[in-house]
Amino acid sequence: MIIKNIALALVMLLNLTTEDKSGNITIKIKNLSSSKGYLQLSVYNKKDGFPNKEKSTFKTFYFDIKESHNGLFNIKNIPYGAYAISTYHDENSNGKLDTNFFGIPKEKTGASNNPDSDYMPSFSDAIFQLSTGKKMLEIRLK
Repeated sequence: MIIKNIALALVMLLNLTTEDKSGNITIKIKNLSSSKGYLQLSVYNKKDGFPNKEKSTFKTFYFDIKESHNGLFNIKNIPYGAYAISTYHDENSNGKLDTNFFGIPKEKTGASNNPDSDYMPSFSDAIFQLSTGKKMLEIRLK
């Protein structure tokens, strides 16, 4: 009987510690230049590939700009942890970030924490913690 109670307690403890903890992130995008195209939001959980290597993302989301409510975009069921987000407004809907000859973006881009940089932001500048059911971020496009 004692062994059965211990086994039951261990199973209950394992269920508590492995319970899926996830939250939703609402992102307010500032400086959208038009309601054309879509917004690509790339969520990274490691620095490798940040901010523009899509193969390295944890998850990537595409939002039709016309479907946004006052520039608000929601991503749901993201496990608690540390993340950084990069985004761009694909105004011409061609599925890529357009750049000039030197690789400088022609379309507006942004990152979580709004790093002040004229160059690509680093993961450490854009990282934030998701540790509650709801998180609100504001990203300014440049």
